Amino acid sequence: ERGLLPLLKLLRIVLAWVGVRWPLGLREGSKEDQEDQEEAGLPGVPLPWPRELSSLQPLAQLPSGVTSISFSSCSWFLFFHIGVSECLLRSLGPEALEHVSFYGSSCGSLMAATLACGVDTRDLLALGMEMVDFASHRFLGPTGAMTHIVSSGLHRLLPERAAEMATGRLFVSISSLEDGIPRQWLVSEFSSKADLVNCLLASCYIPIYYETPCTVRGKVCVDGGLTAPQPVSSTGRTVTVDAGLLGFQADITPQSRLPFHLAFFPRCREEYLSIYREGFAACERWLAHSRQGTS
Repeated sequence: ERGLLPLLKLLRIVLAWVGVRWPLGLREGSKEDQEDQEEAGLPGVPLPWPRELSSLQPLAQLPSGVTSISFSSCSWFLFFHIGVSECLLRSLGPEALEHVSFYGSSCGSLMAATLACGVDTRDLLALGMEMVDFASHRFLGPTGAMTHIVSSGLHRLLPERAAEMATGRLFVSISSLEDGIPRQWLVSEFSSKADLVNCLLASCYIPIYYETPCTVRGKVCVDGGLTAPQPVSSTGRTVTVDAGLLGFQADITPQSRLPFHLAFFPRCREEYLSIYREGFAACERWLAHSRQGTS
């Protein structure tokens, strides 16, 4: 019965993702937002970090013993993970994460790869907004086009030395199908940028939703969330980040449950910027709590 539960969760996700919906229009941001987004170098993306979220006096470094950060399976709640990451970088600085490993499952692996390869989180935010725009104007959303969207976006996003930067520091959760049985597989070595992108696609792959089946090193693979939705390190302390999609008890989570339908049916940018802000705020709460624990 316990082994059947992940399969049922995956089936629920597949059924939700291929559901029919009508495309909705996009709402434009305010004039102030438009001025701020130009200032931030993000044309077309409203200001993602509200000014009121910058007043916290955070930790100067991660809590003692933290050696890794894990981003759970999240679907379109990826924006929550981006908000968390932006808060970490703004509060602690990139130097605090230089010796940290990153774990990720499904779309959470995209966030983990972004940090491991030193990519600006705002670039991932902009890519996510492009995907929302694309999905919101199609009758079936992004169904049947995700492989192309994610693959082309990652090739643009990741540096040429991505494989070298990620090897040994990035751990991607993939479900390999050996004899038809899903098995957990954490991949942490990458031979090339193309190999890294292929592993990330495999971690996200859900049949039908992604149009191209995934094989990694000769193994047929599906979404990493099927076998390890929140991968963690076997050594040291892992800070876990979960947007609440599957209800994990994590270190950094939303204060209240995010609208479930937004995990599967992208509609407009502002809804996902709201999720981004919730991720930023959730990380601030965690930093404040951690700071109190060390004072």
